[in-house]
Amino acid sequence: MPERRQTLTDASITVEDGQTIMAFTKALNEPGEIEISTGENKLLGAYGSGVGLGLHAKRQSVVLNLSSGASEEASTPNKAVWLAHGIGAFLAWGILVPSAVKSSLLRSVFPNQQLWFKLHRAFNALAYALFVIIFAIAVATVGREGGGHFRTGHAKMGLAMLILTTFQVLGGVLRPHLPSSGEEKTVKRRGWEAAHRIVGTVLLACAFFYQMIEGIELYAAKYSVGEGGERQVAIVYWLWTAVVVVDLVACGWYFRYYKARAKKEGGEEAAADGFKKPPLAAWVGHPPFDPSHDKEPVVDV
Repeated sequence: MPERRQTLTDASITVEDGQTIMAFTKALNEPGEIEISTGENKLLGAYGSGVGLGLHAKRQSVVLNLSSGASEEASTPNKAVWLAHGIGAFLAWGILVPSAVKSSLLRSVFPNQQLWFKLHRAFNALAYALFVIIFAIAVATVGREGGGHFRTGHAKMGLAMLILTTFQVLGGVLRPHLPSSGEEKTVKRRGWEAAHRIVGTVLLACAFFYQMIEGIELYAAKYSVGEGGERQVAIVYWLWTAVVVVDLVACGWYFRYYKARAKKEGGEEAAADGFKKPPLAAWVGHPPFDPSHDKEPVVDV
């Protein structure tokens, strides 16, 4: 606080037997301050880990009764709510969205074009619904705790991702449809496909490499999780993220490989026509590409 706003008197700091003791006198009732009761008061203490600005290394809530002198540690509220928020975010962005991406990249594995698209749509719809729920929970909980909305980088990123995800979902619903078999894709369709992939990649990158790890750090700071516990959770998270990213890269390579193979063996029409092909088991031995193996019409996705 600026010096002009300091009202403490007889303030001193001493170190005795490894303990830092801060002593001061404060008026119970001051303009613009929360009034201190002669009964029970909920106080919050915290300390940092260095001279620079940053998250507190440790914090503690204490209920202090100034009449009796009794005090007891108080648990920080909403711990279960914020834990549910984090788990929901992981389910949405760490499992459902990558599953939706994989169903699209591995479309040539499915026996028909309808199945992969239904899975892609279902995974994305579930992820979006869960994202909206955990976002609403976060906003409501911050309001209940009396904090300001969208002040932290995590909160601002969450809002930006929700807006971008909403446009992504609406874009999928209102997408330009595929042309009839044998026809060239329109410029609008090609542009939508490129934008859809770019926005999806950006959203996944934001979730993987910033938003979820930032959430782990905020939770650890808010509820005084030790550095060891936080480190263990972070290690598990990064291992999972590495596995998912490698998996998606491998699926992306397969997607490009099969499309190139279809184009080489079946021409431009085969490559652009929804990857019409026999099921994976039918061409493990790499037989020539033959669109006649797939008699089902190409679904309009």
